[in-house]
Amino acid sequence: MNRGIVLRSHLAHSAKLIIFDELQGKITAYSRAGDKPLRAPCGALLTYNYVLWRDMMMLECVEIKQMPCITAHGNAEQGLSLQFIHQVLELLAAFMPLCLPVPELFSKIFMLYTEQAEEISATQFRQHLFLCRMLAALGIYPEESTYLRSHVVRCLILSPFEFMVDHEDTSIHNALESWLKQCLVTHPTVSAWKTLK
Repeated sequence: MNRGIVLRSHLAHSAKLIIFDELQGKITAYSRAGDKPLRAPCGALLTYNYVLWRDMMMLECVEIKQMPCITAHGNAEQGLSLQFIHQVLELLAAFMPLCLPVPELFSKIFMLYTEQAEEISATQFRQHLFLCRMLAALGIYPEESTYLRSHVVRCLILSPFEFMVDHEDTSIHNALESWLKQCLVTHPTVSAWKTLK
């Protein structure tokens, strides 16, 4: 069985899904459960088999295994904030190229489905740090390289995902946030995004 995370599910009449597959990277697939399309919500961790049918990838034996533990307000004791998980999904859907395997990044995103999720999302600084590290893992850096000239910011972004810290220096937090925003403006559809502006 293969594992994947639903990055985007399309309109109700369609069974089309954009999935971050553990072995194949971002894929477009169609899910069917009998004759009716399977509705898989964004963020769902799925297991499935896939077959090619008329140049389309069809998912079979699909099971929703887990959803990230999310809350509307993002209380760290209760789970991830709804906005943060949607930011992760939106960035992956936008920046990850189709069919480029990134299994090491999948394992880092999978941390959002474990007890490590609370540690990752405990503060806004940690959420921004996670998003910056995710973009760096995809090779996305801002055109303006001054942010990486800061030794502290560079070390924070290039550190392992498991190493989550807080930084009390507001200039570091501002530099990290600016780094993230500069990465986002490089994408042509940024104005249409819902959670990242």
